[in-house]
Amino acid sequence: MSSSKHGVCKVSRPVTQPLAILHDSTTVEGVAYAIAFAQHERILRALKSWLGFTCAGVAAIIIPILHFIFVPLLLIVGAVLGVKRLRMVRMYTHASGICPRCQQAFELGLDAAQHFPKWTYCPHCRASLKLIQR
Repeated sequence: MSSSKHGVCKVSRPVTQPLAILHDSTTVEGVAYAIAFAQHERILRALKSWLGFTCAGVAAIIIPILHFIFVPLLLIVGAVLGVKRLRMVRMYTHASGICPRCQQAFELGLDAAQHFPKWTYCPHCRASLKLIQR
């Protein structure tokens, strides 16, 4: 079961986000696809990231002279990436829709931590498109 009696997500699940796709004054509908993470999964992802960089930092201790740079750097990077993963509630995978200019269907890859609005181009006619969350 993916949710408790209080509606809290216990496992990651695919979700969709409606989008408005704009070109000039024309607007069409689109969809962004993402994976929503439960709190315990976000914690595990953050711990794995932090632990991996911490282990690399500990291993870097044996490198003469360079360990003065690598060890603190890896510890800081691990902490920063761990916090970013902890705060990432959903990870975007791709968006799809129809180009308002050429009327052809398209699918675009999205960054995992995508923020909207996003400016992009139609892969068919190279029209400038603006993707906005609805």
